[in-house]
Amino acid sequence: MAKTVMKMPEEFLLKISKLSDKTDEIIPKVLEAGGKVVEEKVEEVKEDVKKEVKAVVEKEIKEVAEEVKNTVVEEPAEPKTEETKSEE
Repeated sequence: MAKTVMKMPEEFLLKISKLSDKTDEIIPKVLEAGGKVVEEKVEEVKEDVKKEVKAVVEKEIKEVAEEVKNTVVEEPAEPKTEETKSEE
C-alpha cells in the first residue's frame, strides 16, 4: 500500500503552538477541514486520470481495429495428399 508523509509549514506550527489549552479542541477541526480539501483534490485528479486512461485505451483499440481490418488473411495451404506428393 502507498505511504504518504505530510509536513506542516513552520508558520502553521507556530500559530498552533500559540493556541495553548485550546490546541486539543481546535486541531481535530483543522485537520478534518484540511482532509476534506485534500480528499476533494484527490477525487478531481482521480477523475482526470480516468478520463486520460479511457482516451488512451480507446485510441489503442481503434489502432488495433484498423490493423486487424487491414490485415490480409491468406488461405491455408491444402494439406498434401498422396496424389499431390507424387505430382511433385
